[in-house]
Amino acid sequence: MNYTKPERVLVIDDESINNFIAQSILKKYYPDINVKCCLSAQEGLDFLHKLKADGYSLPEYIFLDLNMRVMDGWDFLDEYIASGYSPEGTRIVILSSSVFKHDADRAMAYNVVFDFISKPLSPEHLHKLFNAE
Repeated sequence: MNYTKPERVLVIDDESINNFIAQSILKKYYPDINVKCCLSAQEGLDFLHKLKADGYSLPEYIFLDLNMRVMDGWDFLDEYIASGYSPEGTRIVILSSSVFKHDADRAMAYNVVFDFISKPLSPEHLHKLFNAE
């Protein structure tokens, strides 16, 4: 799969300002990208389930916050895996305000997680992610 210019990205964060920042940076540097933002982990899962049920491809990237109300990023990851989604084809990037090494280590232990980066999303992060093999 070519990750240089992704077509679809899903951003999951319960803070609308964080979604706005991520979407703005993604669209500025990749204007043709389709960015879907969800304000909860459950909304993100529902979106993915609908795509799968309707026969559509999943986004190439999911940017996921860890600290969310009701269902957090950890719960999302567990449910994502339990739903049978493959680590191939979609790269989950934890986009978190957490500065704790144990959070990064725990996240990277999931086989579906590609990277852990600190907020805010930056052009440098995108270049690194979208050009990784």
